[in-house]
Amino acid sequence: MLLEWTRKVLPTTKLVLMEPYVLPFGAVKPHWLPEMDARRKVVKDLAAEFQTIFIPTQTILNDALKKAPPEYWLKDGVHPATPGHMLLAQAWIEATKTIR
Repeated sequence: MLLEWTRKVLPTTKLVLMEPYVLPFGAVKPHWLPEMDARRKVVKDLAAEFQTIFIPTQTILNDALKKAPPEYWLKDGVHPATPGHMLLAQAWIEATKTIR
């Protein structure tokens, strides 16, 4: 509803959708993972439907695990630590640099 309203009322607004993410440690329980997969699919589908910029944050974090352990990127599996914030901010900057 919010995306439809925004497109109708503010048609020149540039929208950016970031998928939800978790890393399986800390506060994250194993039974959360299938639901998060489903939520990521919904966000990706909405981004395609509304032709928005889409930032695949889970993929970005999964790739970051090749460089450092999960605790480096997220404090508890959900909330970013400073390097995680920087990683996601850089993804935002890269994804939106062509917006005018």
